[in-house]
Amino acid sequence: MNHWLIVVPKDAGAADAISERVEAGLSQFLYYKPERVLAHRCSLGAWLVSTSSGTGAWAMDWPVAINSMAHLAVGGVPTLENIERGVGSIPERLLFAIREYGAEWIQENVGGSFSVGWMRASAVGVVVEATADFSGYSSCFFLDNQSYFAVGNRASYVAAFRPRFPGSNDVDPATMSWLPGTTMIMGTRTVFPGVDRLRAGEILRVRFSSDGTIGPLERSRTGSDHLAHVPGTNINRMDFGPICDRIGRRMRWCANEGIAFDAHLTGGRDTRLAMGILANQGLLPSVGRFTTSGTEKNGDVIVARQLAKAMGVESQHEVSAGAKGDRALAASEIYKVLVRSPFIYECQLTPFDGRRFPVTRISDDVTVMGGGGEIYRQEWGSTAVLRGEGRTRRALGLFAKYDPLRLLSPSATQYQQEIIDEEFHFLEGADVVNLPCAFYLEERMSNWGCGHFNNAPSTQLPILLDRGLARTVLSVADVAEHVHFEMLHHCAKELLEIPFLNSPWAEATEKMAVSLGLAKDPIRVPIEHSFPWQFDCYRRLRNAVVDFCLACGDALADQVPRANLERLRQTPIEPFGSAQIKMLFGLCGAILLAENAWSRKRDGLEGADTVFRGNRSDAVRRAVTDDPQRDSAVAAELERLLLRADETP
Repeated sequence: MNHWLIVVPKDAGAADAISERVEAGLSQFLYYKPERVLAHRCSLGAWLVSTSSGTGAWAMDWPVAINSMAHLAVGGVPTLENIERGVGSIPERLLFAIREYGAEWIQENVGGSFSVGWMRASAVGVVVEATADFSGYSSCFFLDNQSYFAVGNRASYVAAFRPRFPGSNDVDPATMSWLPGTTMIMGTRTVFPGVDRLRAGEILRVRFSSDGTIGPLERSRTGSDHLAHVPGTNINRMDFGPICDRIGRRMRWCANEGIAFDAHLTGGRDTRLAMGILANQGLLPSVGRFTTSGTEKNGDVIVARQLAKAMGVESQHEVSAGAKGDRALAASEIYKVLVRSPFIYECQLTPFDGRRFPVTRISDDVTVMGGGGEIYRQEWGSTAVLRGEGRTRRALGLFAKYDPLRLLSPSATQYQQEIIDEEFHFLEGADVVNLPCAFYLEERMSNWGCGHFNNAPSTQLPILLDRGLARTVLSVADVAEHVHFEMLHHCAKELLEIPFLNSPWAEATEKMAVSLGLAKDPIRVPIEHSFPWQFDCYRRLRNAVVDFCLACGDALADQVPRANLERLRQTPIEPFGSAQIKMLFGLCGAILLAENAWSRKRDGLEGADTVFRGNRSDAVRRAVTDDPQRDSAVAAELERLLLRADETP
């Protein structure tokens, strides 16, 4: 986990206040004790701040590179299979490549998911640039106001330089209304007014002169523009061998760097494809272990055991309850999840989309994940779904049933529809043919996916991310699930013999599977078996959470009217599904963030000391090492209501 910030003051008063603002921002939103902290004062009073833990396994003990001409910070997990090994750390090699070839070259030639921010000297001052890979997993965030320019890979770090901060949480209730509506933010706005997300793959550049002149904010290759369609693409005539070889080359680079890795294994399409590629490239023996979370009743476990047996890796396969265990969580444990999650994920996603327990240690493990594969499949429908009358409403419900608890006000719904219309306007101007896949990349991956990836408890390598393949998919109106089928057929046909969990192939791909005798009825397992503790929590604590929202939800009253909460309180709890769970607890998390309800203790790294570098780190040292002591009456009310509900028969 590595988070970074670059901030440039625009006047002397702003420069004098940077130290205080960095300290206040980290004190409020840093939810773990980092192993390494850099606070470096650069040219023109600019600062580079980096906090990191668990990056040693990625050959990035310090995810920064600093020399007399340039400073660079790295987020995520870049792979440098297309850069000569040379001498130095991964950040140092990245800095060399950027200086030699430029940001556009980095976008095309660096693999994995990553963000980079750097400052370089120019003839008259400094140039600040930032970008992230095409996937949106490692999104960057920026702010540009009268006093500061700031950019980083964590929105709350950037938010410390808003006019009203420190001393005010100042969050945007309209943006937070996404959580009870769709479980995740859509669009490029964050919950912090004035802080926006860069689009996936966007390059941001600003020039600062020593005479105080500031150039315009340059935003090039905006979002999906850099994946604009390739005319004449025919996915049915593609040779997927070179794509598998490209991904295999990336994994061999990891092995050559001495990076040991495990791999996730579930009942879904993406981890199965990742396994197939590893098998095709002869890399299964290089995987330390294949890990699956859940009990024996869990659908992921049922299917994963069959996959492991088919590929002869049963001895490497480990199953643990993890976030999908069936032990009911006590109200005190649920409280800890709720009160920390809004600060960890910054309301990019709901608390129950995140981890079951607060992080207590950032692992040095590197884990191959199937994440990113969703870009290449259209299991939710064809391009026609996002065209024509009613498409805005359909888009709101693509990833979860929209507003199933009927909590949102008409004005909140109208706001969200306007954001979706803005997103469609952008995508249609980006020369993208495949709207559903582009929409998934720009909305789901860049928000919900970013929240997961940017705050993972260990280093995650999304193996399926491939810029060339993404460009191909966005050039075709409807790919169904052809990419996964064809790549599995090429890499490890035996994996097609094992049924999927709960759903067959998408209709068009199912016809292909039938013609080849590879269509299988799915293994049906109720979703409750995957997250039993969440369903138990909703049954026991729904009314207590609604009571909390009624008592403390004034900050979101325009978005979630009191009358709607009172109606929900009188509605029978059963029946319900995972969407209702996530959205109610998402509303709870949004209220906690809006009311500045801090967790009372920062989780530390067991047995780890924090190492500091930089020439101005005293304020940062206080912010990182001192636990927040501020009690919150709002958090205390939530705790009281949850505990009372747990004690009531």
